[in-house]
Amino acid sequence: MYCPEQAALFSGDAPLFIKTPGGSYAESFINALEKIARRHIFIVYPGHGAPVSGNIGEIFDNTLRNVYKSEITTSL
Repeated sequence: MYCPEQAALFSGDAPLFIKTPGGSYAESFINALEKIARRHIFIVYPGHGAPVSGNIGEIFDNTLRNVYKSEITTSL
């Protein structure tokens, strides 16, 4: 869930911080990541662990780079 007034994203268990290439990702997941990366986000509240703030755009860019280098599956 995105809260534009706070520039906050409540991500739950979605894997938004993918630090290395590998694995398999559905096109629909990649499309969602691209949409999220275009938003103005200052802080992310994941389902587990501490909130993440600072350089969120850079973090999402890195995540997308790693996903693009991984296997992409088509959504049904």
